[in-house]
Parts: sequence; C-alpha cells; structure tokens
Amino acid sequence: MDSFLKKPDHLSKGHLHLKNKNHNDNPSVTFNYFDDPQDLQRCVEGLKFIGSVIESKSFSAFRYDYVSLHLLLNITENAPVNFLPRHTNVTTSLEQFCKDIVMTICHYHGGCQLRRVVDSDYRLLGVDGSTFHAFPRANP
Repeated sequence: MDSFLKKPDHLSKGHLHLKNKNHNDNPSVTFNYFDDPQDLQRCVEGLKFIGSVIESKSFSAFRYDYVSLHLLLNITENAPVNFLPRHTNVTTSLEQFCKDIVMTICHYHGGCQLRRVVDSDYRLLGVDGSTFHAFPRANP
C-alpha cells in the first residue's frame, strides 16, 4: 500500500517551459507521469489494492453487489473531468487505465508570485515554495 500513496519520491520527471513573459499565459507543461516504468507499476499495484478493499467483506456494506470493479473502472474512466484520449482496452489493462486516468485537475505547484518572488522580467527576488524540489501533499 505504501507504494501507492501520493509520495514525493516518484521517479518520472516532467518539465515546464514558459511560452513567453506574459504572466497571464499558461506555461507549456509536460507531466511525463509514467516516464519511469516503476511509477506505472506503483499505479497498477495501487489499483489492485483498491480493488481488494472494494471487494472485501469489510467493505460489502458500502457497495452494491451488482456493481463490479470492472464497472467502477469504466465509470471512473468516463468521468466528465477526463478529457484525455480514450483507449478501448482501458478497463482490461490496468496499465492503460493508469495512463488514461492519471491527470492534474487542480493547480500546478510552484506558481511564483509576480513582483514578490520574481520581478516583471522573471528575475528571482526571493524564495518561496516554488523553488522546492519536493512538496508536502496538499490532498490526501
């Protein structure tokens, strides 16, 4: 279970590039969530663990017998917040499921405040959390 929790020790690395100096424009972000195969394996292990919890006797009072894990995965994959490209084998391959559903739907960490951390030319004025290499998790 420990390998599935949100942890700052993921192995895959993405990158962020500013498109221009306009602070109102979104940066170009490439997440590369599963660039390292070990991160994908951790996701699959986590899904298997969640499946075992959902199908456990202890959890039986909180589920409908006619709703299978496969159906729950389909419901999750089709959530209206997920606009990533879909694959037909998404619920038959946990690897593909991870690739298709893992996304960032909140905000990026490390947004420097203009004129507090960086000046209008994006030169560093001070230090804040945007310069940290690892962040404590905001969501459990």
